[in-house]
Amino acid sequence: MLAAFASRLAKAVRPSDTVGRLGGDEFLVICEEMREPDAMALGRRLAAVARRPIEASGAEHRFSASIGIALGEGHSPEPGALVRAADEATYRAKRRGSGRVELAGRDAAPAPASGASAPALEAALERGQELSCQRAVERAVVP
Repeated sequence: MLAAFASRLAKAVRPSDTVGRLGGDEFLVICEEMREPDAMALGRRLAAVARRPIEASGAEHRFSASIGIALGEGHSPEPGALVRAADEATYRAKRRGSGRVELAGRDAAPAPASGASAPALEAALERGQELSCQRAVERAVVP
């Protein structure tokens, strides 16, 4: 399913853009020379692509994507800094609801540390926040 999802992402971007998988279910799209309105439109297009069902093993699977965007303008030209800014925007999008697109630098709040503690999860549930879990799945590739 991840390969099918990655293929869909690649078809939704310009030929000059790069789509890569960071790990797990996280992907990175690198777009050069793109202004904010076009980047936000691309983010919305990618979110729509993510919502389209994928059929695998005779079943239909549905997904959503939280998308964080970092523009090179106003950020460090160092690639790692841009990735961190996009990652923080992605976490903000996740906190605000499924299928959101957020731009780095707007209402920025630090990304949460991975592996939230039980008290933090309980507090989030008490505030009425939704909790979702993803089971880790390992897939063997047979040549």
